Amino acid sequence: MASLNSSLLISTFFLLVLFFTTPARSTAVTDVCPKTKDPNFCLRAFISHPRSATADVYGLGKISIDLATAYATDTLDKLLIIVRAIREDTPLKARLDTCADAYDFSRDALQEANRNNDDSFYIGMKQRGDSALGVIQQCNNTFAEPPNPLSIQNHNFERLLDMVSTLGVVLNVGVF
Repeated sequence: MASLNSSLLISTFFLLVLFFTTPARSTAVTDVCPKTKDPNFCLRAFISHPRSATADVYGLGKISIDLATAYATDTLDKLLIIVRAIREDTPLKARLDTCADAYDFSRDALQEANRNNDDSFYIGMKQRGDSALGVIQQCNNTFAEPPNPLSIQNHNFERLLDMVSTLGVVLNVGVF
């Protein structure tokens, strides 16, 4: 009987440990992500961020901006290293300069989106996300002929910006 009780106690302990160490997904995440253009990407992005498990929709707005800003900063830093390494003025360097400007503009737009979110001006948050998306699409358009070396980065960034814009709409309308 004692071994049955100790086995039950040990099993319960392991179930509790398993339950409390499994990453949680907030209801807000499962409500918001289907509204984006790429729900699976949205889920993966939020799950990768530790605050999203307990965040409400307002918190997700902040997190989406944080994720997009970090991605823009990282991409811009790498892009500037490449641009500075190209010594000659070439069409490739000009295109990459255009893209660096786009990522720099996007970071500024996301800072403004963050202020809009803090001020509960959610339509402004959406507009800043959309304007950043527009300049990243211009970056894509500069690479009409040769393959775009930033296509993966731009695509991922576009999906992050879509999350920012979508959350701006959701928060503005109040449907969550």
